[in-house]
Amino acid sequence: MSDFNDRMIEEFRANGGRGGGRWEGRNLLLLTTTGRKTGRYEAIATPLDPEERNREFAAQVARVPVFGEYEQRTDRVIPVIALTREERP
Repeated sequence: MSDFNDRMIEEFRANGGRGGGRWEGRNLLLLTTTGRKTGRYEAIATPLDPEERNREFAAQVARVPVFGEYEQRTDRVIPVIALTREERP
């Protein structure tokens, strides 16, 4: 993991899920994964279908307008992914 990522994770955890600097005041998701040997849990990542993706992305733009600004500057569709926790037996 890079030093940048290490610092971001440390800051995020130390500040109750809030970032500073350019991330201050923004909603962030800290997504880390565990190795298969740690055995905590697994999640299934599923891209949303186009209609649901558009609905969820629009809701995110309403919360954080910079997402819409970024979308306007690119010609690709920004994916939206659903994470579903997979319980182990």
